[in-house]
Amino acid sequence: MGHRSQKRRGLVLAVATLAAGAVAGCDVPRPDGAGTIRYRDQVFSAATVTRDIQYGSAVPQNATTAIPLRLDMYRPTGDTQTRRPALVWVHGGGYSGGDKAGGPSADLAQKFAKLGYVTVSINYRLISPGCTGSNITPACYQAAVDAQHDAQAAVRFLRAQASTYGIDPSRIGIGGDSAGAITATAVAVHSEDPGDSGNPGYPSTVRGFSSISGGLPGGIFAGAGDAPGVLFSGTADQVVPYQWSVDTAHALQAGNVAAFLETLDGAGHDPYYGPYVQQFYEQSDYLFYLMLDAGHAAGQSPAVRASATRMERRFAKRYPRFARAMRRAATRARAADSYTDPFAMRGPSALCRGQHLPAHRVRGMRSTPYKVCVGALRRLRAHRRLTARSACRSETHRHIRGLRGTPFSRCVAAGKRLHRR
Repeated sequence: MGHRSQKRRGLVLAVATLAAGAVAGCDVPRPDGAGTIRYRDQVFSAATVTRDIQYGSAVPQNATTAIPLRLDMYRPTGDTQTRRPALVWVHGGGYSGGDKAGGPSADLAQKFAKLGYVTVSINYRLISPGCTGSNITPACYQAAVDAQHDAQAAVRFLRAQASTYGIDPSRIGIGGDSAGAITATAVAVHSEDPGDSGNPGYPSTVRGFSSISGGLPGGIFAGAGDAPGVLFSGTADQVVPYQWSVDTAHALQAGNVAAFLETLDGAGHDPYYGPYVQQFYEQSDYLFYLMLDAGHAAGQSPAVRASATRMERRFAKRYPRFARAMRRAATRARAADSYTDPFAMRGPSALCRGQHLPAHRVRGMRSTPYKVCVGALRRLRAHRRLTARSACRSETHRHIRGLRGTPFSRCVAAGKRLHRR
């Protein structure tokens, strides 16, 4: 751990009162909880790899034919959990080289799968020759945009195939090194430009990002509503300037978004296999656990959930504005993913709201049409052999003196949508 004395650490928080550096010298905090905790600590000894899954297709620069885009997927060996947070890892290589099967992206995908995540390491469109931060040609700019679009297609793929691979579509993060770090940052802050590399109709948003020797020039695109992240950068980086990470962190701060800036004094470009590897792994681990709210993910024990809740409350008390911003971001992420999670995120409440049923009492009813509908759909979900009409009829008989056509028919319509899902 001697390398820690060689670097400065800054925590850039989305709180105006902290801008003066009241929390300078802080790392991403270690999540609370005693013992071994899934998603924070290694709980699996091995990961099962499925290689060359096609997640999309796209046309490279100066070409007319689309090429398949492929990823390698890592899952915890022997895991029985069916709703797991997921991470996308993007390799580096100056947009001209690198591969999903090697380098930091493959190593981190393997390590995080052993924590319990479903992880993928992706390939994306490349160009020749390569690019550096000091030589941003039009071709290099387009290569960065293409890589962003391809990585976003991978995010959407995980949502589209969530039930197939046992993924929680509301808990997805992204990370990478070098060109992959630039790509991961772009995905985190520029979801409004999703591209067309595959899996249309699903959100491209992520809940957090990790950038090793990346960032964006001038903090372009970063601002309010973007995903929080941790940025590692060496002050002697001659390939991707250190200032890119600083500017990105500052831009996120200005938009009330958390950014943990890990400055590596004297380090060059992408020193993953040097003395910083444990720092990269540990700080990314804590970042994703906290920002994906893994403490409340499916399968966590009551004790782990309680620890996560206590930490949230303590953090909210100390940094109220930051906590409010994070809650709003989490709410937006859940809302964006609602239709991919029908029985939890788009359940009875959302489906009944979608039928515009009144939330106030009307004549002849002992409850509101909205509450009647929610009760019927909960009954329908618990007893899947029921039909929408029978569930709604049973519930409306309990609350309405004589069936009212409009509330009943809207309840049935909502029930049919629940059954179709």
